[in-house]
Amino acid sequence: MSNDSSKDPADGHDDPNDETALVLPGIRLAGMTAPEAVRYLRLWFGDEAIKDAVADQTDAPIGNREKNDWPALRVEYEADAREWLIGNDPFAARKNNKIAASIAKNHPDQSFISTRHRLNRKIRTTPHNRKWWTIILAAEIGRTEYPYSAYLRAVEACKELHGASSLRGLDFANAIIAAYVAYFGSLPHPETTFRKIEEAVARKAQEAPPPKSA
Repeated sequence: MSNDSSKDPADGHDDPNDETALVLPGIRLAGMTAPEAVRYLRLWFGDEAIKDAVADQTDAPIGNREKNDWPALRVEYEADAREWLIGNDPFAARKNNKIAASIAKNHPDQSFISTRHRLNRKIRTTPHNRKWWTIILAAEIGRTEYPYSAYLRAVEACKELHGASSLRGLDFANAIIAAYVAYFGSLPHPETTFRKIEEAVARKAQEAPPPKSA
């Protein structure tokens, strides 16, 4: 092998003419101890690739308690929901792996690699994946914090989600808007939240039923 001591042998070798690339394919791993085999695999693929491969292919020990990643994931999903509510595409702006890596960096648990792998799995697992929660949270916070048009858009998007039928549907939301128009003679101000609209309609309903449309 090369005597160039300036190169870290654990960086991996992409050059097919490199001396290590010529030697490693001929090495027989049979009979080696695990540490010896890992040493040669590190030379070939690099440390990070080996760590990721082990994390991907090693099952969690039986009886391990599932980690509660929800508080950290909810923060990220809510950030996505807020971006979605103002008309941006949070999924194009941030990739799943970036979110997983960010959380794993701040909450590494036993190791950064295994934590990132676990989070990536949870973020993409259907049906309750990142997109599912983004839309659900958009409907939740959109009702109280954003213009009612954004909330209606979130409710409409909920129709496409598996298992979201328990949410109040678009028909109900449109009925509230119609009742508001019947009581007040015009659509709400564009910046009004849907909760404020519901409250206004509820107050009027206590006074009298909505007038019949002509």
